[in-house]
Amino acid sequence: MAKFSGKTGKFVKKGGLISAPFLALLLTSCNGRHEIKYYSEKLGIDFWYGDVYYFEDNHGDFLGDGYMLCEVLFPDDKIERQIKNSEYFIQYPLSENLKKFLYDPMDDSLNIPEFDNGYFYFYNRHSKAKNKDTDEDLFNTVSFNFTFVLYDCDEDMAYICEYDT
Repeated sequence: MAKFSGKTGKFVKKGGLISAPFLALLLTSCNGRHEIKYYSEKLGIDFWYGDVYYFEDNHGDFLGDGYMLCEVLFPDDKIERQIKNSEYFIQYPLSENLKKFLYDPMDDSLNIPEFDNGYFYFYNRHSKAKNKDTDEDLFNTVSFNFTFVLYDCDEDMAYICEYDT
């Protein structure tokens, strides 16, 4: 077991090699695969088919504010057929509220490119949202707590995002 020594400023190993397995677990849990598994099961779409192109999760403080963005690149349009037949996804054009949030921008750190040929899913997790499946209440609350998935048909790229303030 590793223990931090305040005197030396180093980790001191005590009682064997459990730090290597812990490090392996930590590295594999921070690469977006957990989020892909969760949304594959929730939405019935095989996001596992793609490769994580970019992943960031900056939910850091004790209130859980921040965002998780996972960009998944697919080798072909197989996933598009699944999304097209899904009851959860809506074909573009993107809703006005979501378009305003992403591109006006409310938060320019997300850096999701604009595109016209795609599908989107939106779920408002805010406790005061009246209709959780639409973004009609997006700007009617003092904070944001929502999830969206955008799929760009031309680039075969999905953008999975959880946003919390």
